[in-house]
Amino acid sequence: MKLQHCAREAALLDAVRTDRCDEDLRAHAASCAACGEVLLVARLMNSHAREVASSAPLPDPGPIWWKAELQQRRDAAARAARPIVLAEKVAQIAGIAVGGVLLIWRWPLVQEWLSAVSALAEGARAMAPIFQANLLLIGSLALLPLILALSLLGTARASD
Repeated sequence: MKLQHCAREAALLDAVRTDRCDEDLRAHAASCAACGEVLLVARLMNSHAREVASSAPLPDPGPIWWKAELQQRRDAAARAARPIVLAEKVAQIAGIAVGGVLLIWRWPLVQEWLSAVSALAEGARAMAPIFQANLLLIGSLALLPLILALSLLGTARASD
C-alpha cells in the first residue's frame, strides 16, 4: 500500500484547524484522494476534540499544583538527605568494624569477664529461692492496693 501525498495537505490541515476551509480547498479535497482523507480525518478529530472538551470539565489546577510542589519538596529533601544517609551507613559499618577489632584484640579480657559473669550467675542460682520468696511477698503487697481499689469500686457501683 502506497501512501499518497499532496502538496496542499498542509494548507488543508491549517484551514481545518482554524475552521477557514474555502471553496477552492473543498473542491481540491473532493478531487484529490489524499486530501479528501485528510479532510475527513481532521474533521472527525476536531469534532471528537470538541465533544471531549465540552463533556469533561478540567479539574481545579490548585490541588494538582499543590501536589506537584509537595512532590518537588519531597524530592529535594531526599536529594539533600542522600549524603547524610551515606555518612550514617559508613559510620555504622566503621563502628561494627572497630567493635570487631576491639573484640579480637581484647579477647582474653572478654573471656575473663564472661567467666566472672558465669560465676555471678552460679551465685545467683544459689540465692534463687530467697529471691523468689521475696518477689512473691513484694508482688502480693503491690497487688493489695489494686485489689482493695477494685473491691471499693465494685461496691460503689452496686450501691448506685
